[in-house]
Amino acid sequence: MIPPLIDLFHWAYRNWAKLVIVLGLASWLAVLSFPDSKVKIVYCNAGQGDETLIQSGFIQILIDGSRPGRALDCLRKHIPFFDRQIELMVVSHPQLDHFGGLADVVKRYKVISFVYNGIKGDSREWEEFSKLVLAEGAEIEVVVAGDEVKIGELKLKVLWPRSAGWPERGDRGD
Repeated sequence: MIPPLIDLFHWAYRNWAKLVIVLGLASWLAVLSFPDSKVKIVYCNAGQGDETLIQSGFIQILIDGSRPGRALDCLRKHIPFFDRQIELMVVSHPQLDHFGGLADVVKRYKVISFVYNGIKGDSREWEEFSKLVLAEGAEIEVVVAGDEVKIGELKLKVLWPRSAGWPERGDRGD
C-alpha cells in the first residue's frame, strides 16, 4: 500500500507546476460558477407546459416541470453543477404537462419543500410522483389564495385557488 502513495508523492514533486495550474484553474471555475444574490426568473419553454425557475443566490424555486428530461435540462443550464438542492418545488395542478418532468428532478436533487394546491391527481403518474415526493422527505404544504411561502429572502404570495381542492368542490370563483 505504501509504494503507490510514494509514487503519488514523487509524481506530485516532479509535476508540481502542472498541479498548481490545474488546481488554480479548477478553483477559478468553481468561483465563477457561484450565483450572485440577484433574483432571476427563468422561463424554460417545453411546448405544452413549461418550467419556471426562480433563483436568488443558492436558493432555487422550481414551478412546474413539463416532460421527462425537460425540467432537468432547464436546471442544468441555470444551476451550478455542484448545487444539488431545490429549496422549493411547486406544482400548479396535477396534469401531466405540469408535473411530468418533476420525478426526474426529485431523483437527482434534494427537494426541501413541496407546495401544491391540494388537488389530488387521478393518474398513475401522479400517484408515482406523490410516492417519490413522500419518500424524499420534503416538507409538503397545501396552499390557497392569500397564503405566503417564504424561502430565505424570497416571499411568494399565492393568488389562486381560493380553497384547497378547488375543482372537486366546484368553487371556480366566478
